[in-house]
Amino acid sequence: MSLIPTKILPPGYQPWRTLSLLDRKNLLLVNIWGLVIFFASAVFYPRVAGWLSSSGDVGAGIAMTGLSGAGGFLIMLLAVTAVMLLVHEGLHGFFFWYFTRERPKFAFKVFYAYAALPDWYLPRRQYLISALAPLVGITFLGVLGLALLPGWADPPLIWLLVLNTSGAVGDLWVALALLRAPAGVLGKDSGDSSELFVPIHSLGSNDSSLS
Repeated sequence: MSLIPTKILPPGYQPWRTLSLLDRKNLLLVNIWGLVIFFASAVFYPRVAGWLSSSGDVGAGIAMTGLSGAGGFLIMLLAVTAVMLLVHEGLHGFFFWYFTRERPKFAFKVFYAYAALPDWYLPRRQYLISALAPLVGITFLGVLGLALLPGWADPPLIWLLVLNTSGAVGDLWVALALLRAPAGVLGKDSGDSSELFVPIHSLGSNDSSLS
């Protein structure tokens, strides 16, 4: 029987794993991995822009060609960050709403922002789609823009891709946990934390995943 989103945890379920950004160690590790992905993305996406460029200039794009000085760069970076956050969290929120028809909650904090649906338990497929939609959707549209738009659009598009990819580190954490979870997993997203619940019969006697 296929699972559907529910506000009531079905009988026979128990907590399996909690992914919490309120834990300082987890928050530190997420931010460290975010920096690693940031620098990797800052190398990768300019190369993608070069491959898609008719001139074949692999190094082009991330430099602020067409913008004057640090002031122009800062304005561009702030604008791109604002757009990225709105679209990223908006996509999370849209799919939360699509699967439950209930308005999600949004919050912006110092080190991260989130869309949350704390009263619902989502099955693996719906939760995976909701978690990965910003990474997949914005990456697709950004790369499409690099291929179709003039060269002046490369710098903001590249920074959009870099910031969005590195900002999806928490989403990837949740997605990996969902993929590792036993069949029948349900996820509850409170923004600061994600709680995963699984059927008791799916756990072996030596299961040690609960944290």
